[in-house]
Amino acid sequence: MVCTILLLLFFLITRSISQDIRSMLMSEIIDMKFECTSSNCSNPTNISISSLIDCQFACLAYIRCRATTFDQSVSQCELFDDISIQYGYLLVKIGVVTMIAIDDGQSSNG
Repeated sequence: MVCTILLLLFFLITRSISQDIRSMLMSEIIDMKFECTSSNCSNPTNISISSLIDCQFACLAYIRCRATTFDQSVSQCELFDDISIQYGYLLVKIGVVTMIAIDDGQSSNG
């Protein structure tokens, strides 16, 4: 009986946690910085963060994030809101990693 209750509790906790986690596929572009050129773009959200993975997690935690750049030299992460990649371009910048969210429809083969 105790085992059944513990299993049920584990299932409920796991289910509630998985509903709070957002996942997406991100394309990683090394030594390139995303710049938005359109007036449709809002200013990126800048946060100080210690690692690339923390920058990725920050983007995942922010539901409107569609692209992010991480500058390793200054530990700076830029999060770009609901933008389309067609509104920007990539600049060569050593030590910067740009990650762009890939829409599920673009990544599927069917």
